[in-house]
Amino acid sequence: MKSKVFRILLVVLLLFAMLSAFAACSAKAGSSDIDGTSAPEMHLSMANKSLGADSTSRIIVTEDRLIVYTVDIALTAEDHTASAKKMREALTTVGGYESHSDEHSAGVYEYSFRVPTVKLNDFLSEIEGTGKVERKEVSTVDITDRYVNAQSEKEALEFKKATLEALLAEATTFAEKVDITERILDVSRQIDNYSKVLTDYKKEADYSTVNVTLYSEGDYEEEEKASYWEKLGEVFFGSGKSIGVVFGGILTVLVAVLPYFALIAAGFGLYVLVKFIVCRIRKVPFTLFKKLRDYRAKRKAEEAAAEQALKAKAAKALPNPELPVNPSAEKEEPKE
Repeated sequence: MKSKVFRILLVVLLLFAMLSAFAACSAKAGSSDIDGTSAPEMHLSMANKSLGADSTSRIIVTEDRLIVYTVDIALTAEDHTASAKKMREALTTVGGYESHSDEHSAGVYEYSFRVPTVKLNDFLSEIEGTGKVERKEVSTVDITDRYVNAQSEKEALEFKKATLEALLAEATTFAEKVDITERILDVSRQIDNYSKVLTDYKKEADYSTVNVTLYSEGDYEEEEKASYWEKLGEVFFGSGKSIGVVFGGILTVLVAVLPYFALIAAGFGLYVLVKFIVCRIRKVPFTLFKKLRDYRAKRKAEEAAAEQALKAKAAKALPNPELPVNPSAEKEEPKE
């Protein structure tokens, strides 16, 4: 008994150690990649990555690379109407535009602005003065390599187009001219596509996104990080919810097909009633599943006959107990 209890305790301790190691590895993996941005895409110092309430830090905007900046700010203000008005005035001053606005509930307002990257710091300084900065986060994506690759592809296509145009000038037959012309048109379409891609990349880098969440005074609540046990509880109860969702889906399907089963049952009942009435009118026995019963009886008789034949065959194969098994093995009578 003691040995069994000791084994159970040992298993529990091992499970606890494995869960703790898994949580530590998850935390380590999460800290190695901040906000899902890989190392090549990071272009800000850690001081600029998460600034909290420090609104004096400026974003280092580079001009030698194409960087897409996204800034998330949470502000609290006594008068959200006046703060929103000041933000829109600052937006007009820097030459940006508002791409989204929404009111989730009383006291919470969301705005999304597109601002020229060269004036990003100026705009942030203006809106940070409209209220108290509760949270400020900056994320970046470096698209320089994408732009350079697209530019290289475009230049290669332009060289190919120039070569084809030279061949077209030297072509002598109509078929050759048609073939080369079609190839030139195809290359031109590819060049246009790459030109559009390059333009889009430039637009992404030239304009930064500033997402502002504005709270009325006293409504802001800082998000607390969940502990390990809280996360474990969320996973457990989340699994329970998923089981409920599965059974709920099954129940929904059953409820959906129930009318069809009821319709089939009603049709079958009507068929039985009509057949019963016909049998009574004709004064013949009412047999609903006569063919099925006959088929089963026939199969049963065939199986019985096959079993009897197998037994008879086995009986013939057995030796006769009245005769010796091996007559040649009998002892010869001694000669006188």
